[in-house]
Amino acid sequence: MNRTLGSQAALALVLSATPVFAQNAATVANNAFAIGKGPGVTGFGSVVCTSAQVPIGQAGAPQCKTITGDVSFTAAGATSIGIGSAVQAFDTDLACIAALSSTGLIKRTGSGTCSAGTVALSDLATGTQDTVVGYFGSTTASAAAVPNCTGSLTYSTATHAFGCGAGGSSSVFASRAVAAATNLSAFSVITTQGYGSAGDGGGATFRNVGSAPFIDSFVSGGSVTTAGTCSTNGTFYGVSPTGGTGGKLQGIVVIAGGVMTSFTPTGSKGNSYTAGDALTIPNGSYNGSTLTCSVSPRWTVSSVTTPTASFTDAAGTHWQYTVDAGNYPNVRQFGAKLDRAGKANDGLATNDQPAIQNALNFAGYGVGGADTGGFAGGKVIVPAGTALVCGGVVVPFSVKLSGVSNSGTTLKQCDADGSTQQFITLGDPQNHQTAHFVGIEHMTLFGANAAISGTVAMVYSNSANSNEAIVDVSIYPIYRACVFTEIGYGGAGIFHISQMYCVPNSELAPVVWTAPRWI
Repeated sequence: MNRTLGSQAALALVLSATPVFAQNAATVANNAFAIGKGPGVTGFGSVVCTSAQVPIGQAGAPQCKTITGDVSFTAAGATSIGIGSAVQAFDTDLACIAALSSTGLIKRTGSGTCSAGTVALSDLATGTQDTVVGYFGSTTASAAAVPNCTGSLTYSTATHAFGCGAGGSSSVFASRAVAAATNLSAFSVITTQGYGSAGDGGGATFRNVGSAPFIDSFVSGGSVTTAGTCSTNGTFYGVSPTGGTGGKLQGIVVIAGGVMTSFTPTGSKGNSYTAGDALTIPNGSYNGSTLTCSVSPRWTVSSVTTPTASFTDAAGTHWQYTVDAGNYPNVRQFGAKLDRAGKANDGLATNDQPAIQNALNFAGYGVGGADTGGFAGGKVIVPAGTALVCGGVVVPFSVKLSGVSNSGTTLKQCDADGSTQQFITLGDPQNHQTAHFVGIEHMTLFGANAAISGTVAMVYSNSANSNEAIVDVSIYPIYRACVFTEIGYGGAGIFHISQMYCVPNSELAPVVWTAPRWI
């Protein structure tokens, strides 16, 4: 009996360290919770909690826990339970909203302070310049361009766009980037003012062409989809495929085993083609070699380049870059930055080669040729400044690349260019055809500070036939020759040079060519 009482006393002593338990055979302590002793054990224990505590079940004996937060107890139990402390912080804001007597937009100006129905202009999100936001022909909000009108501003519920009334004019936008971010489908012609940023392509005129392919978009990929059946094997240069949405595409066809194994676009790679165009390789005589196929080979365009002058607006409408009457394409309008001058190295400047080449390829567009009553070619302007050019450029048939003056425009070759890279190539060097009327004028060419291998020059051609091939040009070749021309393709040719200044590096040994013509 004494041993039993001693055990109970010890148990009571241990439990009193947390809640206070009382254990006896059949009674429960006053104002306590009755707790079973366990499986197979007769009697009850009890746990006594202090004010605002409740017993919580545990793996062992229950524990008394204090309730915190917005909980109220009565004799009937919990009458209310509050929200967590993370939400309690907004009690004053909720109270402010509940106290408002008017409806409308609610603006929070501080903790527990708010107002209804007024929002300042400074509270609105930023958007595109010269646009308004509304429900224009749709239940979904969108932005619409506001044109620059000299007369009245109008809105059409048919086209859901703003326009100009009497005395109005075509829309004028701050930059190409602003125009491209706007729905311009209501207009037929727009212009951009200056350059929003370097390379933006401002100061140009664009024409709404709907969904028509861009002239300044060029073939960048494709594959043989029909090998054909051909009677003559060989390599055929200057082949112009037929079909598709574009034109002016030429390339090299390889026939082996009686089928076409490849077609490789060369030169400017055509204008206005669309991915998916299926092109047919025609029979014909190419540089003295006759291509004859009973089943015509076919080559399908898989990709075209994204234009750097023309653009697609926010509504998906195509806007074709257009040369104004009496004007010329400007490489800035194709994305050139001309930012090489004053930089410590090439890596700090922008490679303007893509922009310049795109402008040249665009200028090479035409319909037919002058000898058939058509037209082809033009002039591309490189404004004052120094453009970094990596990988060289090819001046297409009947195109002139022109600076503003001998010392006002400089094309600087990348020092990283390969040792065999020609810098300026007059005419497509791969199509084996004469390149009439090509040339460069009014600029300075500055060569790469890197060693060369073979016969490479600042100006190269194997096909030029031009009475103004080089006019008013200074050349600092560093390691390269100034000019290297080969007896190329298309028969006898003219390569006229006027007012050219070749300034070789005096610290290097003179380069001796064994080529037919060199300077």
